[in-house]
Amino acid sequence: MKNIFTTVIILPLMFFLAIPVLAQNDGPTDTQVRKTEMTQETVQSNIQEQTATRTARLTEQKRNIIKNRYYKMMNRLFTATERLGIILGRIESRMEKIEEENEQINSSDIKEKIEDLKINFDKITSELMPQSQEKLEEMNNSENPREILPELKELVKEIKNDIITIHQDLIEIIKELKSLRGD
Repeated sequence: MKNIFTTVIILPLMFFLAIPVLAQNDGPTDTQVRKTEMTQETVQSNIQEQTATRTARLTEQKRNIIKNRYYKMMNRLFTATERLGIILGRIESRMEKIEEENEQINSSDIKEKIEDLKINFDKITSELMPQSQEKLEEMNNSENPREILPELKELVKEIKNDIITIHQDLIEIIKELKSLRGD
């Protein structure tokens, strides 16, 4: 009896609750369509902003990596040229001392080589190094550093090759100085 009574009460109650649901329209309303379009637009604009910031951040990171790499390389080249300048000065003073000790030594050949080395060294310090610094600054300030990168690479290669040749010539001069002194 209790079951029948509950079913009699619950069944009409469920029927009356289902009527408003059946009366609703199945399609979305205009306001719902506008809301979904607006949310889609905002989501798309947010995605575009995020991609733009990510690409900007990545390009800035790439630029910093390139900049740091070339600054380190240029720093190494500067220190190498400074050391070569110091060694060149020491060789000149050593040559003067050897000439003072023994005036009969014919050192004109070595002096010519030292003068040629000085000319090459001055070319590196006065022309190539400032050009490379200018290119490096130009690369840092440009929108597309990849355009300037090949020119900078060529300058760095030229400086490196000149430093290597000066170093090799210095080794030859030191050997000749040792042979003059009789060491």
